[in-house]
Amino acid sequence: MRKILISFAALVSSVAIVLALDLGRFAFQYIDAGGHSLRMRIRGHGGPVVVFEGGGRGSVGAPLEMWCHEQPAVSKFTTTVAYDRAGIGMSDPGPEPRDARQIARELHTALRNASLAPPYLLVGHSFGGPLNRVFAGMYPDEIAGMVLVDPTQEEFINRNPSPTARQGDIPDSDW
Repeated sequence: MRKILISFAALVSSVAIVLALDLGRFAFQYIDAGGHSLRMRIRGHGGPVVVFEGGGRGSVGAPLEMWCHEQPAVSKFTTTVAYDRAGIGMSDPGPEPRDARQIARELHTALRNASLAPPYLLVGHSFGGPLNRVFAGMYPDEIAGMVLVDPTQEEFINRNPSPTARQGDIPDSDW
């Protein structure tokens, strides 16, 4: 009888531990963005869909983990998406040129392929701010709003490109 009780207690404890874990916290999806995949973490339910865009340029961009505190909090009341841009984190490299319009097209394609319908609330940090502005300019009817957290200024990008940036990464016409 003692063996049965110990086995039953172990089983109940194991089930309780699994139920207490937030396994979705570690779940990623790889979504087609037009011939290559972007790694996305999609959480929550409802709308508008909040899309977190990290900072950093080129291959030194911030991975989706930069939103590890904000995304769980916001996903309690709406759908959220954090993602790695092409060539960043665990996302596949994307086609050249890597300019803001290409990044916006890829994100738009991935959101559609993930069945995440607009409206979108864009949240961008640093270099993610200008990228969000380009996305909003290309898809204005799909945007509910934007939150720009310490955004990089377009004038700074155009006057002082980083050594890793190529001329034309974000052309003036995209602003």
